[in-house]
Amino acid sequence: MEHLTIPDIYCPFPSCLNPSVEAVHLHSMERVQRLRLIQQKHAFRRFSIARFAWAAARAYPDTDFTELAWVNDWLVWLFMFDDQFDDGALGAEPEAMECIMDELLNLLNAHPSTVAHCSPLASALLDFWQRAPGATPAWQARFQQHLADYFASYLWEAANRARGHIPSIEAYIANRQQSGGLPTCFDLIELSEHMVLSPDVAASQTFGTLNLIANNVVCWVNDLFSFRKERARGEVNNLVLVVQHARGSTLQEAAEMVNTMITREVQRFLAIEKHLSIHQSEMYEALKKYLRVFRGWMRGNLDWSLETPRYAEVEETVPGQPVSYLEPLLLSSSPD
Repeated sequence: MEHLTIPDIYCPFPSCLNPSVEAVHLHSMERVQRLRLIQQKHAFRRFSIARFAWAAARAYPDTDFTELAWVNDWLVWLFMFDDQFDDGALGAEPEAMECIMDELLNLLNAHPSTVAHCSPLASALLDFWQRAPGATPAWQARFQQHLADYFASYLWEAANRARGHIPSIEAYIANRQQSGGLPTCFDLIELSEHMVLSPDVAASQTFGTLNLIANNVVCWVNDLFSFRKERARGEVNNLVLVVQHARGSTLQEAAEMVNTMITREVQRFLAIEKHLSIHQSEMYEALKKYLRVFRGWMRGNLDWSLETPRYAEVEETVPGQPVSYLEPLLLSSSPD
């Protein structure tokens, strides 16, 4: 099997780390056990050394502890949700997935008194949702739409897996902008940083472009680092594989092409940021906190990917067999 060496990735943003990281890690370790997200000893070890709190602390370097713990709870939820489908048999069963996703979306509009005997993932989603600091109806509606888009992107990936279909570069990139979950993560900036953009800035082409660039960089870097793990699971949804298939290149050549794409996006971000700081001071001031978190996400995701064993430790299994650390997080609990 052809070996892939991850290229040197251009990311000139400074590395930052929120000083609350250790406290957030301890909070997370307690929470995943309390909500039954982790029950097996092997799964607990894997979760502990994955250092998810460091991913959040690098992306949100200035956020206070309470808000950062809430942000990290969402990142953990996304990673655990992802594992249920990427590392389990459900990932190639779009109809079963759709039923689960509909139930999760409906939970966000359900009255707490009507919710009982939830699955661990559903309980964790509700816990996150009910603790959203200062969430307005407008914010809730936007987050729910982004979560629905995220779920839809997973169904698209599941259909590809079921058919063994490698998508085109254009189709893959468009879907990847949702399947990485970054729109939901970027939604958290407003609440975690206690700020609201004016409607004209939020709707501007400049803000939308910066948002999309940061999304692309994070997701494409992730595809480089996660390729070995995903190849072992027979994944067809990865930019390296998609580029290799479309260009008829070697695996390493495809990785270099992806790296070139990442570099171009980073350079585009820097050019827009420079233009804002020189010519549009009013918008630049309005976007300062967002720009810092966008930079934090791009640099922090790279730093975290280099330090976490999540992608380096690959468990080999036969096709259709789940990995040993996968918890049954989508099964509802029984009444006492």
